[in-house]
Amino acid sequence: MTSRLPADLPPALGGHRLVRMLAQDERAVSALVHADGRSHVARVFASTADPAAVEQELAVHDLLATAPAALRQHVVGLADLFTLPDGRLVALLDPVPGCRLDELLRPSAVDLSPGEAVTVLAPLVGAVAAGHELGLTGLPLRPSAIRFTAAGAPMIVELGDARVSPPLPDRYRATEPAYRADSAALRALADAVASALPPAEAEALRGILETVTMEGERGAAASALFGLAVPEPIRLEERAAVMLAPPPSVPRPFAPPAAAALSWPPAALDTGSSSASQSAEQSSVAGSGQTAAGASGRVSRVVDETLRAIALPEGVRRPILRGLQVAEFWLDDRRQRVGQREAVAPAGRAERDRGARPRLRPRYALMGAAGAAALLAAVVLAQDAGDASAETAAHDTLTDDGTGEAEEPQGGVTGIPDSAATRDAPERLLRPDVGEWPEIVATLVERWVACRGEESVADGDGARADRARADCAENVAHAGSAAAALIALDDERHAVLAAWARGGGEAVVVERMGGAVLVDLVASGPGGTTAASLLVMRSEAGWRIRDVLG
Repeated sequence: MTSRLPADLPPALGGHRLVRMLAQDERAVSALVHADGRSHVARVFASTADPAAVEQELAVHDLLATAPAALRQHVVGLADLFTLPDGRLVALLDPVPGCRLDELLRPSAVDLSPGEAVTVLAPLVGAVAAGHELGLTGLPLRPSAIRFTAAGAPMIVELGDARVSPPLPDRYRATEPAYRADSAALRALADAVASALPPAEAEALRGILETVTMEGERGAAASALFGLAVPEPIRLEERAAVMLAPPPSVPRPFAPPAAAALSWPPAALDTGSSSASQSAEQSSVAGSGQTAAGASGRVSRVVDETLRAIALPEGVRRPILRGLQVAEFWLDDRRQRVGQREAVAPAGRAERDRGARPRLRPRYALMGAAGAAALLAAVVLAQDAGDASAETAAHDTLTDDGTGEAEEPQGGVTGIPDSAATRDAPERLLRPDVGEWPEIVATLVERWVACRGEESVADGDGARADRARADCAENVAHAGSAAAALIALDDERHAVLAAWARGGGEAVVVERMGGAVLVDLVASGPGGTTAASLLVMRSEAGWRIRDVLG
């Protein structure tokens, strides 16, 4: 990996704007590029690269294009191939913006469950087996070469020294060095994943992958993995704050970065070298989030099913479900903030807890409140089922002004608002698509700039300035974050954000993980460079800026 773009790399590659550097090896330079609202990874082969090695890499892509889904869906694909004016070849690869497996396995991250380990390993075991049937060997199985898709599926994003050879029958593969190396790589990968499991499950997992020494036993190993545990979705939401977010701190000096100085991953996001105290804090934050994993989503589904089962009309169900949506935001944000606060002094917390009264956990409070609301609604309506139900049903067909036009729903029972309901507040979208992020980021940056303008007007009145700062921080910055502190201080980053907003630049999603997203702000124009990066995180009020990164 390199921190500097080669001087001979143009600002645009085949109509795609260069956003940031990703990696470099002896064969090619990889960079994130953006065009027409979509991002890709451009792999620019060096003019000095070995032609045979380049041909070998392209042959792997050719094989993957027609390979079975078990292989094709777990190895990065080729979107386009073109040449630069100087003759260099560029492979445009599909983006995989999720986190890397080595980030997921950091000691400071949330431990894997056995079901998550199966979700990671079983598809990769199947991909290697499918590749061997076609003569493909050498796919990199290092944790740093594996990323997760938005759906949580593992994806090999590098080809390394993978090569395509004539397929061998099963009985000959165990004696071939390339196939034996793949078996060893799978065992090493399983050992890395097992390190994030409890001891008993870790030992069972290692035992299963020991069976892949013989080629014919690889299918049995995949089946045995499913016998270890039922596959579970990777809990990216819980890990987002730990893996993407730098710890809240006093804003640091800032200088707008040049495109040639960008690196990946950003140093500010690399928490792997943090101190022991910081690691302990992150572990505590992650652990606190683990206690309520998925609770709010289950509550919404259960309550909706209950309300439908007792035949409550839509006009009664909708307010209850909207209230739960707000409660879900609150629970997610409170879980993170409580974990951060209690991680500051674990010894004092343990001493205090010994004499403390039992506390009601937010998960149970939310579930209890939801159940009580549903029961109360059922009892009230049951007392006057005839007239009340008819009146409510009639009301559901009318708007507030009685025009008789059906009211537009403001979000389904899953708690995800639709675009029409969030025109004025796009940051309220729970799970935005890639195409919705530019509007969210533009809204937040515009608010930030407007906030700074209001503060300058209020500078002569201390009380008024304080109120302006508080209101602005609430509407644009994540509570208690570096951004919340930055917005009230004089800093060069304010001018950078204002210039980006005036110029109508682009917002490019670099990495996504559940409730946290890293976005690059790219200046407008064909030679536009990355002015700054935003770390945006979800809170009870919606998406908010947590930090402005150089």
